[in-house]
Amino acid sequence: MECAVRLDQRSAFGLLSPRGTLRVVDGVLSWQPGGWRVPVWHVPAREVVGGEAGTLSAFELWLDTSVTGTFAVAVEPPGGAWATGGGNVPDVRGQVALDGLVAALRRGGARILGEPRSLSSRPGHWDSGLSGPF
Repeated sequence: MECAVRLDQRSAFGLLSPRGTLRVVDGVLSWQPGGWRVPVWHVPAREVVGGEAGTLSAFELWLDTSVTGTFAVAVEPPGGAWATGGGNVPDVRGQVALDGLVAALRRGGARILGEPRSLSSRPGHWDSGLSGPF
């Protein structure tokens, strides 16, 4: 399972958060920044703990590993457009992608609390830059 995402650590980047690909393959979570040919880190999914981000967050999920510390994840809908619905129409592709990532993490042994909701499936979801604790 792989999906295009934006990552952030403690709101350090905000709208400039790095984009790339998170992969869960054979029980291993890895991160490959956009433009890189190989992942820059990987960790067994069984060592990952995470949960849903707050509703005021510009991210959907937080994850914590011994390799990375805590970071926030925002999943891009397939096709990469954040506001394909014009910013007011929910886009279920984002929720499907997020559900796939969460399911793959759980299958690999990760402990993910709650049921994260996709930003793109919320009305008025355009990237507001809001962030909160994760």
